[in-house]
Amino acid sequence: MYSVALFEIPKFRLPVLSFQVLLGDKVSGLNLDAPVDLSKLKIHFALDDGGFPLISPVQKSIKKALLQAVHHLESKCGAEIVSFEPVKPLRYSFDIWSAMMSKEKCHSFTEDMANREGRVNPYLEVVKWFCGQSPHTFPAVLLGLVETISAKFPQRQADFAVMSAELELRMTDLLGRDGIFVYPTHPRTAPYHHQPLVMPFNFAYTAIFNVLGLPSTHIPLGLDDQGLPLGVQVVSNHGNDRLTLAVARELERAFGGWVCP
Repeated sequence: MYSVALFEIPKFRLPVLSFQVLLGDKVSGLNLDAPVDLSKLKIHFALDDGGFPLISPVQKSIKKALLQAVHHLESKCGAEIVSFEPVKPLRYSFDIWSAMMSKEKCHSFTEDMANREGRVNPYLEVVKWFCGQSPHTFPAVLLGLVETISAKFPQRQADFAVMSAELELRMTDLLGRDGIFVYPTHPRTAPYHHQPLVMPFNFAYTAIFNVLGLPSTHIPLGLDDQGLPLGVQVVSNHGNDRLTLAVARELERAFGGWVCP
């Protein structure tokens, strides 16, 4: 009979181990085990995206949690607050994401909806969804529709692609070697079942950093007055994942990490 020795991996090591599994030998370039002096951090933060009409306003409880996190990093860790205002192009996060996802070298979302075996007709899919015959979720159908309509305005898409490049340059200059950007992960706490159907673009708060290629770590910050989980994301410059992980470890220690709602 064989016996298996069980051992517990410290929680703070799990993200590093995940990177090692995903990146293999390339993980060494990130220096994830290098010590991070939180007192040398330069903090930039924004409470919202500046107000895009198709995205929900950020809840007060999330803004409060974000400010508490920033205050902790400043008062307890000695980090320096450098800026606290919206980065203007973030208001167009969804448009930038849509333009970058629709670039010619990428597969379109409607192709992905068809498993890249042709292309889904989003207009037909809308009708099928309301008749209960579509295999796709309504947000997916809606995104396919937005993509198809946007493709009819190539100059507009090109303008947002340029804005994406400009935003990436601005963020990299802003963050530098020791900078972090604290930002809501999502504008709302956990919604009711089916409620996301009426606010399908709220994902833009995280999607924008995917297309910019910047590392981002979500950090749980306890529960709100309704007992729902709160959290923010911390973004750093290219290759500076260790900064977001170090901040996550500190805020998890200070605020208790994930709490069962």
